[in-house]
Amino acid sequence: MALVAAVGFVLIGPAADALAASPPPSPTADSGAGEPTRWNKFQWQMYQSWVNEALDPHDPQYKARLIAQAAVKRFFKRMESGGTGFSPKSDVPAFVQDYIETSRQWQQTVPGLTKQVTQAGDRIAKLKKKAAQAKTPAQRDRAEKKLAQARRQYQDVANKLRNAKATQPQDVKTQLKELDQRVGRLENKVRALEQKKKRLLPAGRELVQKQIDDLHKELSQAKAKRARLQGPPEGGDETGGTRTTTPDPKNPPTGGVVKTSPKDATTGSVVKTSPKNATTGSVVKTSPKNARVTGPKTPGLTPSGLRVGVPRGGRGTGGVVTQIYADLASQAWMEYVSERDQKLHQQALEDPALRQRIINEYNDVMDNNGFEEFVRPFTGPEFTAGSLREVGPKLVEHQNMLDTTKTLADKSNSDPLYQQARIECGGYDTCVTDRVKKLRDQNAQAVDDSTKAAQESNSDPLYQQARIECGGYDTCVTDRVKKLRAAEQDRQAKNRDAQIADIKQSHATDTQKKHESKAEQDRQAKNRDAQIADIKQSSTPKKKADSGKPNDKVSAADAALKKARDNKVATMKA
Repeated sequence: MALVAAVGFVLIGPAADALAASPPPSPTADSGAGEPTRWNKFQWQMYQSWVNEALDPHDPQYKARLIAQAAVKRFFKRMESGGTGFSPKSDVPAFVQDYIETSRQWQQTVPGLTKQVTQAGDRIAKLKKKAAQAKTPAQRDRAEKKLAQARRQYQDVANKLRNAKATQPQDVKTQLKELDQRVGRLENKVRALEQKKKRLLPAGRELVQKQIDDLHKELSQAKAKRARLQGPPEGGDETGGTRTTTPDPKNPPTGGVVKTSPKDATTGSVVKTSPKNATTGSVVKTSPKNARVTGPKTPGLTPSGLRVGVPRGGRGTGGVVTQIYADLASQAWMEYVSERDQKLHQQALEDPALRQRIINEYNDVMDNNGFEEFVRPFTGPEFTAGSLREVGPKLVEHQNMLDTTKTLADKSNSDPLYQQARIECGGYDTCVTDRVKKLRDQNAQAVDDSTKAAQESNSDPLYQQARIECGGYDTCVTDRVKKLRAAEQDRQAKNRDAQIADIKQSHATDTQKKHESKAEQDRQAKNRDAQIADIKQSSTPKKKADSGKPNDKVSAADAALKKARDNKVATMKA
């Protein structure tokens, strides 16, 4: 097959022409002896075995068989056209077309669709990240459109994969394994109900017994299905008779030997006794036309009734021994690959540089298309694709865990509140957690208080004036604010006394000008006293420690003075 595949790839051509290759001449009698030539037999057998063979997409070797079938089709097409040379101008494009066609057919299988689903999921994750990082609405809209298209493609491929898996035949070994597990579960349930039944009252026992009967029925059905899948015992028959044993080629049985003679077709069966085997049995000589053997029964002979077909080795068809050797070789290779991958995984866990190289190459392989996968073995990669797919996801998960742990550790180590809590709590985790929360709450409250104080300072004209005069020095600012506030209080006191004197003088003048009644004079006197009291109360500063922070009493005094003037005007009008 390898020779045919190599010849086919050398003589490759367009995919459409290869599919239209006509069959070779039928192996009719073209020789003098009336027998077809070996070359015709070989061509016809190869055509029937490869070109006309309908490949099973669920075959584990489907991809290799598909490539070999394309190569054989190209071989027959080239033989039909009579070409023997190689032309890069026509054969290289034909090779690419055949490769694309083969890849397209393989992508419709379960492994190919599974890979497409994985790639579509990775593309969706990248587009989500790109949409989240978009800086402009236009970029975000384009990313969302691509994301919607990628999701539709993912859904389409997922539906194809689901349909392909639905048509995938289940392996007999898998069915037997599932049935064994089901039988074990049912037996455990029956035993548990039997134990539970002993501790119940009669009414409860009837219900449990009904459940037990249902489980026994289900258990018998599962065992019957398992027996049907297992088939009859190896080497036995379906009639329930004694199982025959396979004779050992090194130790033949001691019974007689059946010999057939084509010359004794009319004589029937003749029993001959061998002098060398007088004690072990007799030699039976029969005709091939006889349906049964007459004469004494010889121990160790296979019955001539129903027979169970046993596969025998033959040239060109494979055999039991070949299958056994193939299974052993496959098992040995799988064990070697598994051990190699485990060793590589362990080394990568201990070596960060090796782990990073594997992760980088794994990410590159995941983005490869079919042609890049085909070319990759010829580029001398450090790791095989199978090892990367086996070890890569585990290492990526391990590296993500390490990165997350390092990020959290760096964040904790750089947090002074966390360090303070660890020192105060002596390293106890529960205490550290509670203490960090308390310290962070206190810090947040202190920040809020500082913000409010800063806002008050920024709105105080005296504080701003002190900062300008002192050039920002804190000690000078504090002293200067105290002096400015004292001067402001003196100014406000002088203004207050002047306003009070002005009000008194105004009332005295009005009383002299207007000869009003005694009641009106008393009312005006009360209003005057109330105005004076309001001015004194509004202009009296509160007692508090002067720490250099701003004091917003100037605006309050102005408001009180305005109120007093308004009352005065109203009184005069009245």
